[in-house]
Amino acid sequence: LTHGTVSVRRWAGGALEPLAVQRRVFEAVTGVISLDNLLVIGAQFGVWPDQLFTVEVQLGESSVSDLVLAEIEVDRQAGHMGIIGEKPLTPDNIKIVDHIVALTRRAALEGARGVPEVLPLTVDQLTAPAAFCHNQFTVDSRVPRPSNDVGQLH
Repeated sequence: LTHGTVSVRRWAGGALEPLAVQRRVFEAVTGVISLDNLLVIGAQFGVWPDQLFTVEVQLGESSVSDLVLAEIEVDRQAGHMGIIGEKPLTPDNIKIVDHIVALTRRAALEGARGVPEVLPLTVDQLTAPAAFCHNQFTVDSRVPRPSNDVGQLH
């Protein structure tokens, strides 16, 4: 997808093994904000309605700063900090925001018939969670039992 592409997808879900769901929960509680994790965790707990749509925009690496962070200006020497929204968006960013709002409105008000270009989104299409170090016991850690003929009284 190219920069500024906005797409609507309908969550179709799918099954993940418990450890895969746990990885997403772990990532979420460590502070990683991810739509993919939100979808999986919400599905695990049955919180999503029958029709759930995502509206996503493909942004370049600097685009978040173009849309949000550039809106915050800090002049530490003067002790001034500007408020988000004081700077006007660029014409290109206005088009992206308008497209996001229009698609979200259509999906919310009309469902699938309002966004005929909707694509399915399944767990197989999600971005894998980040690789974190984790431990897993692979061998049962029970204390061995004595054999039948050792230590028994006759």
